[in-house]
Amino acid sequence: MPSCFVKNCKNRTNVLFIKNVKFYSVPKDPELRIKWLEACQRDKDCMMKCERVCEVHFLSNCFEEQMTKRKLKRKLKAGSIPTELLQLPKERQKRIHTNNTNNAGPEKSVRTAIPTYAELVECATKETENESIPENTTFKKLWKMYQWKILILHTMYKMLQRKESQRKCFQSVLKH
Repeated sequence: MPSCFVKNCKNRTNVLFIKNVKFYSVPKDPELRIKWLEACQRDKDCMMKCERVCEVHFLSNCFEEQMTKRKLKRKLKAGSIPTELLQLPKERQKRIHTNNTNNAGPEKSVRTAIPTYAELVECATKETENESIPENTTFKKLWKMYQWKILILHTMYKMLQRKESQRKCFQSVLKH
């Protein structure tokens, strides 16, 4: 089962909460392959037999869609390079726990407001991974959690776009 080759991306074909994510093979053309490896933050020595990158890491204009008899096929355009969500946190966390120094009781979960999709995308597009993040460990944990949520939301958004495109294509076929 393929898993994404982008450093720290956890997308795999058997992940329950992100279904129908398409994977694309790393090109065999040596020059393009090197560009992909650099984009995925991998060394040239880190080569495997069948590297794949999930669709989350490509812009929507990197794809071309073709209608076949049974379904809409989505192919990656020649020369496309992964550019989206390449700075991912090392681990993912569902809840963040902090020790309350005033209370010797159990750990408490930090609750935060859920940002809008636009805020998440804006946050993801900024390359502030190493720039101005304070040394506060709670903030760093929140930052990593938000980056992971951004990846999930971005994946879901792309899947919805693809489904909408398929729906429109089928609708046009049914009209004719």
